[in-house]
Amino acid sequence: MQTEQVPKVRPWVRLWARFVDYFLLGYAVIWAAYLVDPYFSEEAPELYLLSTIFSVFFLEAALISFAGDTPGKWLLGVRVRDKEGGKLRLATSIARVFRVIIYGFGMNIGGLFVIPSFYHRLMERGITPWDKRLGVVVSHEKIGPARALVAGMVLAVLVYYNYV
Repeated sequence: MQTEQVPKVRPWVRLWARFVDYFLLGYAVIWAAYLVDPYFSEEAPELYLLSTIFSVFFLEAALISFAGDTPGKWLLGVRVRDKEGGKLRLATSIARVFRVIIYGFGMNIGGLFVIPSFYHRLMERGITPWDKRLGVVVSHEKIGPARALVAGMVLAVLVYYNYV
């Protein structure tokens, strides 16, 4: 079954897909760390936080490289591929994830995102600087109402459980 491609850039869909990924992958990493050492978060909280964050980034890169998708990108129809339409090499995927965090999110320094500046560049040029530099093509499938509802519910539940 061929999926209908959406010919325009969709920065907010990309952002929501990333948030779904970070919540889901973060919970998976935290759960796995708890299974290995239930007291790690209490014994070394700073190391626990840093290792969780970096594990999520590497897990995202590995999923894009080996599976071709992450849960959020699959759910919201965001496709990240190389110029030939294939999966990204692991090195390219890792480089992309870190460029998104450093340039796209500004490492969240001071709680401020630098998203607005890249939003305008993405809308004007149709590609982010890091995707252009790495030869990455991001495309979007049409999201039907059922998928949008499921994505919204997943995100709402994850946000709820993150703050409760």
